[in-house]
Amino acid sequence: MNWRWNAQRLAISAFLAFHLLAVAVINLPPSPLRASLWWSVEDYLVPIGLDQSWAMFAPNPVLHPATMEVNTVDKDGLQRIYVFPKMTDFSPWRGIPRVRHSKFTSVCGLPQNTAHREFATRYAIRQLKIPASSFPVEAEFLYQVKETPPLGEPPRDPLRPPVPMTLATFRFPSIREVQP
Repeated sequence: MNWRWNAQRLAISAFLAFHLLAVAVINLPPSPLRASLWWSVEDYLVPIGLDQSWAMFAPNPVLHPATMEVNTVDKDGLQRIYVFPKMTDFSPWRGIPRVRHSKFTSVCGLPQNTAHREFATRYAIRQLKIPASSFPVEAEFLYQVKETPPLGEPPRDPLRPPVPMTLATFRFPSIREVQP
């Protein structure tokens, strides 16, 4: 009986050591050390949303709010648009559990995160409930940035629309391609 307790404690300790090491690696600033260790922790931390980005810290934090959309066109030419939720869409109490939405939006805007954009596009197509008979579907991942003025400059026109950028386009031949 005592060996089981020791085995459980050893397993828990090994998991905690791995988790703390993974969090430490992902929080390193860009460097050769982080690049060499990144592959060992990305498959663990990225899917659960614990990856980090130095872009949120000084001296150069992200200054511009961004939004994401996916525009789809099915085989019959029917266009559907999915707009990802923004924190401003929720009351403060409903927004608390969704705080990762804005982080995911920032992550999708980074050039190297093509897999994140494809994941988000597949999710959007599932949310649109496009029937299997409407495939193949062409999808365009749009990232929209609303520029804020530099510090000390007067505010820009608040009605000025955000600048949309197509970051990726995808073609899904069947509904099986978008299902989890």
